[in-house]
Amino acid sequence: MKKIFTLLLALSAYFTSNAQYKYLFVEGRAGLTGVAQPSMNSFKLMNFGIGYMFNPSFGLKLDYASDSFRLKTPVETPIEFGTDGKRISLQGVLNVSAVINDREAEFSKFNFLIHAGAGYSVINSTLISGDDQVLNLIAGITPKFKVTKGLALIVDASVILNESQHFNFDGTTAVTGNVNNSFTGIMYNVSGGLMYSFDMD
Repeated sequence: MKKIFTLLLALSAYFTSNAQYKYLFVEGRAGLTGVAQPSMNSFKLMNFGIGYMFNPSFGLKLDYASDSFRLKTPVETPIEFGTDGKRISLQGVLNVSAVINDREAEFSKFNFLIHAGAGYSVINSTLISGDDQVLNLIAGITPKFKVTKGLALIVDASVILNESQHFNFDGTTAVTGNVNNSFTGIMYNVSGGLMYSFDMD
């Protein structure tokens, strides 16, 4: 019982001592989006997010992203093969640098963040009408480089899984007759942009 009380006291002291480091942040990024099957990529990724850090180590963010894929076809082919996607997700954010040393991370020019979560995606095909609505799972890493107080450059690399996807990324359908051949669509994003933090003290 004494050990449990000591642990609770230590945790309480930790979160109380770090309460002054709470902050709100917004971020915007653009860059490369791609898939492995079929092999397609484009620089039509746009991503925006807003988040809140409860302490130097942990926070949550809500983000929105859109991307577009087009399969390269001969000039004489009038049909456009591809998809357009939009997603929203809620993710946990962990500042690894702050976990290792929260005081040093606060004043450091460089912080290393990881994030993971889930959300909702809508995929539209250039060939087939309708929406393919799927659950997405996302995880990634975000190196953060401080420029001035509040402003930072960020680079992000993420992997997104689309559960029970029905449209192939080239715009064709995975449904054959009455057979629902849904699959897990795998995407990757590599992007860069800016993050601005607002001190909530």
